[in-house]
Amino acid sequence: MTYPHTLDARTEADAVAGLARQVAHGDEIDPGEVRVAFGSDNQFHLVDAEKHGTVPRRSRGTVVLHDVASFTRYLDEMAGSDIDDVIRVYADSQTQKIVAVIGDDTAGTPSWRDYRAELRLRETEPWKRWTSNSGKLMPQVAFAEHIKDSLADLIEPSGAAMYDVAESLEVSKSGEFKSAQRLHSGEITFTYAETHQARAGHAGELEVPRNFTLSLVPWHGLDPSPVFAELRYRIDGGLLIGYKLLELDRVIETAFAMITDQITCEGHNVYAGVAPAALA
Repeated sequence: MTYPHTLDARTEADAVAGLARQVAHGDEIDPGEVRVAFGSDNQFHLVDAEKHGTVPRRSRGTVVLHDVASFTRYLDEMAGSDIDDVIRVYADSQTQKIVAVIGDDTAGTPSWRDYRAELRLRETEPWKRWTSNSGKLMPQVAFAEHIKDSLADLIEPSGAAMYDVAESLEVSKSGEFKSAQRLHSGEITFTYAETHQARAGHAGELEVPRNFTLSLVPWHGLDPSPVFAELRYRIDGGLLIGYKLLELDRVIETAFAMITDQITCEGHNVYAGVAPAALA
């Protein structure tokens, strides 16, 4: 689209005042009109009529949405409006970024590409809690507190069973751990000696599951899926214990594919890649 240019060597203030008078008298201003005015600095300046009209010449900016339903509904509204634009959705699996360009290029016709809708995925609290501690070793009590805060996320062993493990970890916190043995049952038995004055010298054992399964989802708006974790520990007088979440990349890839599939099912083609940059 081309915009008319009115060459008028008036002062910049006169040009702006003239536009204001047009608005005051109810005269329609062409939002595409750009006037040239002579400024007080003895230079010519462009005065854009768009800023003094009742509506902008075109929509621009970025709308941020947080779930697939809101994202696709907004695209449907834009597609059904007076905006005669091509809408394309770009999904970058590396950054988990999904951007719709409203008014993208068409064959032989370039666009400014500066009107966008972004689906900004928000991580769930359980996902953040478990992933932030994955691969870290922590004192027994800290691990026990983490388990107690996350009982609802546990599938196997159950939350109730892991609660008992957490209780045992807290009870044995004063023990001096000597060894660990992996059992055929899939548990690890830690042997420790009591150091508390009332029970000094008594031996104790603590059984902790070697592997456990969680029910997690990376982002809001999706159903949770199984995530597997493996116990990690180190004995150095005391016991440091933690876990490592397994195959997180696969979990994220699967969840991201579910989101793009939902967008496609709502009638919007999804292009794998990065959205083209807006033109200045």
